[in-house]
Amino acid sequence: MNDKTKYNKIILMFFIIIVMSIGVSATDYYFANSGDDTTGDGSIGNPYKTITKLNTLSLVAGDTVYFNRGDTWRFTSDAFLDMRSGDSTGRITYKDYGTGSKPLFLGSFNYSETANWTRTGGVGNIWNSSVTIDNYIGNIIFNNENSFANYTNSYAQLNKQDNFYYDATEDILSLYSVGNPATIYTSIEMAYYKDMINTLRNKSINIYNLSLKYGGRSAITVYGSTNITIDSVDISYIGGGGSTPLGNGVSMEATTRDIIVKNCNISNVYDAGITAQGYTTAKNISNQVYEYNIIDKCGYGFEFFSSISISNISNFIVNHNTIIDSGRGWSDNRTDYGRAFRLAKTNVSYNFSITNNIIYNSNEREFF
Repeated sequence: MNDKTKYNKIILMFFIIIVMSIGVSATDYYFANSGDDTTGDGSIGNPYKTITKLNTLSLVAGDTVYFNRGDTWRFTSDAFLDMRSGDSTGRITYKDYGTGSKPLFLGSFNYSETANWTRTGGVGNIWNSSVTIDNYIGNIIFNNENSFANYTNSYAQLNKQDNFYYDATEDILSLYSVGNPATIYTSIEMAYYKDMINTLRNKSINIYNLSLKYGGRSAITVYGSTNITIDSVDISYIGGGGSTPLGNGVSMEATTRDIIVKNCNISNVYDAGITAQGYTTAKNISNQVYEYNIIDKCGYGFEFFSSISISNISNFIVNHNTIIDSGRGWSDNRTDYGRAFRLAKTNVSYNFSITNNIIYNSNEREFF
């Protein structure tokens, strides 16, 4: 081999190394309400704006997506977040930057304008959504959480202020109100029946310092995923939607493992603040750590169950959590709820450690 050939091979080797390094280098992407999807470049000085734009990015292991503190994103008018996988070389991280309150994500429609409502037949006290809604509404939150509506099982039961009913055939929501709801309440948030965030078989993801409100299903569903950390996330007014109402704060579903949920504030959730559950087919839910969370006014604080006899739920640490007022607050409309811990149908379970938790004032009982 002559010197020129050696030289060319060395140059080629360095070129390949440089290309590979560029391919795996981590990138930071910034998002803010003041950003611009067209002229922005995703830098901190020139951020992007929308979740729609975020969903077009080809995120790779090691990338971090930053959301500006003090800003708000509404999934129903923008887009729901498409999660992406990291790998053994690095995680994909979604987190905050800047100062102020945590970045806020809403899973609701804002129906605070009089044009959002039409009186049935032009008379009476039943008001319909002025446009069709293609799925259930789990809850209606009035005046920045000062009060909320009550779901009824039929249109005929709409006979009391703030009772509501969703007609899944006509895609119409009806609300009993003595006047146009938007003239009675300053803000009306209608929680749409969809998981606000679903990892959906993705892996190696961090979710830090975000705030999720007003989702009609679950706030975060970890479905069939591994290596997920959820840290310092605030979750409130979640669930209640569906033909059989449901909805959790953080829900581990299907085969999930290596999950950490810590330092979260979870309140006013229809079902469980945190749940691990297997159903339909055999599942393996393992290697989970839930610690230093505050779970307030949820139907259950923690829930563990598997409806399939050969599924297993194993290697759990539930440590230093505070669970208070289970079954109270918004969740007190559930007559069958109000338990800090629900352990049900856990047919094959082992290596459970539940220690050093504070449990107080459950509506029914602390353990079930």
